[in-house]
Amino acid sequence: MIRWARFLSTLLNTKSPTLNPDIIERVTQRPATRDTQRLGDVPELEEVARATKGLKNWKAPGHDSLPAELLKIDDDEPFVLGHLHTILVKVWNGGDIPRERKDAAIKVLHKEGDRSNCNDYRGISLLSHVGKVPVKIITNRLSAVCEANNILPED
Repeated sequence: MIRWARFLSTLLNTKSPTLNPDIIERVTQRPATRDTQRLGDVPELEEVARATKGLKNWKAPGHDSLPAELLKIDDDEPFVLGHLHTILVKVWNGGDIPRERKDAAIKVLHKEGDRSNCNDYRGISLLSHVGKVPVKIITNRLSAVCEANNILPED
């Protein structure tokens, strides 16, 4: 068990990549615009629908055991989507994200080779699909602002 703890801590406790100071300076020197002010706005139902549709199917669910496919079943009447939007608005306005929506369950899977060798395993993080929706909304908003203001460097 100690061997596994040591192995996993080397995988998970790595240094974050450093940020380019030039990029940070370009971001902080930009005046607020309608796009940047929109970053904190409560998501509309349509925005939640787009984020939900963008979730990948057939991925293992997190603690709540809700698959992404369940969140996408609304064809004519947005029953599930309507409830998801209501919950998301409450969380967005309250600023308190439930722990089960933001924590990942880390599972270790054997790749191939020797089962007693830690290096022959890989970890996966099982995240709540419901928790991925606000992350996707924020990511989409940030990407739009970065593209509109030419903030990100060329690849």
